Amino acid sequence: MKQRVAEMEMEANKLRELQAAAEQANAGDDSGSAMETDDDKAGADGRSVYVGNVSDIVFMPANLNGEHF
Repeated sequence: MKQRVAEMEMEANKLRELQAAAEQANAGDDSGSAMETDDDKAGADGRSVYVGNVSDIVFMPANLNGEHF
């Protein structure tokens, strides 16, 4: 049991080190936004779908099996 706890502590320390290294790598990157160009924004808009006028009707699996299929 003590061996397993020691292994878990070592793994936790390794994860902390990896997280710190990732934070340091991203600390110098102050670009602000993931989409920097108008082309990136236009591409995202082209893949977007607006869903409106959706009611809050809840369907149960039993409702779907008997009525729709």
